[in-house]
Amino acid sequence: MEVTYASGEFSVSGGVDERAEPFGVRGAAELWKNEVLGRCDSTAVVYQGHLYAQASEKAKPSPKGLKCVELATGKEVWCEKKSYDDYYGAIILVGDKLLVLMENGELTLVDASPAGYKGGALQTNQEAARLF
Repeated sequence: MEVTYASGEFSVSGGVDERAEPFGVRGAAELWKNEVLGRCDSTAVVYQGHLYAQASEKAKPSPKGLKCVELATGKEVWCEKKSYDDYYGAIILVGDKLLVLMENGELTLVDASPAGYKGGALQTNQEAARLF
């Protein structure tokens, strides 16, 4: 199944659409729409049926943090929060890991798994270089 995820500033909601009709393509159906991510401030990553993204402070049920969301239902699986001033920034998928650049410059490696948040900051550039 091909899906399109969209996050909006004005509606403070996100949703998955199987073929993107709400974005101008005929024949699609909206799968879900909710406030689990609020407005995504960074690009979301989809991996093995889950969406990983930075949630905004307006997200529900838990605000602000790196979230894993079930793609088919929009249900929050887990949320990892840092301190109030730390934002998860750019997120990319490297194999089965998420490489996450924090707003403060910290580079974090996280398992792309619905089983829960598992990861931590990379201590050296050499650790990051081994990923590639």
